[in-house]
Amino acid sequence: MKTIKVYDTISKKLVEVEVSDDVYVHFNRTKWNIEDNNASFYKHEIQFSQLFNEMDFSSLIDKGTEERAIDDVLIEKMMKALKTLPEKDLKLIHFLYFEHFSESKCAAIIGTTQQNISKKKLRILYKLNKLLEK
Repeated sequence: MKTIKVYDTISKKLVEVEVSDDVYVHFNRTKWNIEDNNASFYKHEIQFSQLFNEMDFSSLIDKGTEERAIDDVLIEKMMKALKTLPEKDLKLIHFLYFEHFSESKCAAIIGTTQQNISKKKLRILYKLNKLLEK
């Protein structure tokens, strides 16, 4: 297994995550393409001073700002909702979604069946969904 650094939106930090060899290859290929595209853009960029008479400044507004604000609100609501969960439910969510453990592995750790973990997960997700709808 290999590790890659990704941004954890909950902790707002870069974290290392174990990934399969295939994911590692595709992640690095995508990262390389992004860096290559950025380098190409800066090589051929138009100077901002040339745009003054040719461009309406309203088109320079970041169209992603609203989406990011919505994401921030949803993350804040999710953090509040997660804080309402009992410790054992929070631990299960951590294993499943942050550690990427399978339901079977969680069952072995907790000492129950995979079916029980699946039912608990659905119950927890339903509860979180209800809290987020408020």
